[in-house]
Amino acid sequence: MLWLAFKAFKSAMTVKELEVRPVHLNGGPLAFYRRGLVIQMTNAKAALVWIAIMSLEMDGQAPIWVAALVVVGTSIISAVGHVTYAVAFSTSPVVAVYAKARRWIEGVLGVYFCFASYKLVTYRP
Repeated sequence: MLWLAFKAFKSAMTVKELEVRPVHLNGGPLAFYRRGLVIQMTNAKAALVWIAIMSLEMDGQAPIWVAALVVVGTSIISAVGHVTYAVAFSTSPVVAVYAKARRWIEGVLGVYFCFASYKLVTYRP
């Protein structure tokens, strides 16, 4: 967590120019989908969240249709969320707002990661 705080503070201190650039679809939309899927499937945080959700949702007595419903439902939610982010954050107005607020956002994230680190270190069950 402290490493993430360091990286957030370091990023907040840098000046970056953000711009909307056209994307060249080398390989077509399927190649982008495949690349995004590989990134998401190899993301340790996403895997741990998935395991946590499944441990809360499923037990040994749950029928198979519940597991299928959870997989389909979370897949739909994930797809809609990621498409929404992609469309929203690829527009010039949103990029302009983020560019103005980026340093503050990164700084707040750094503070949050420091606080989370402190809470983890001082946690007493």
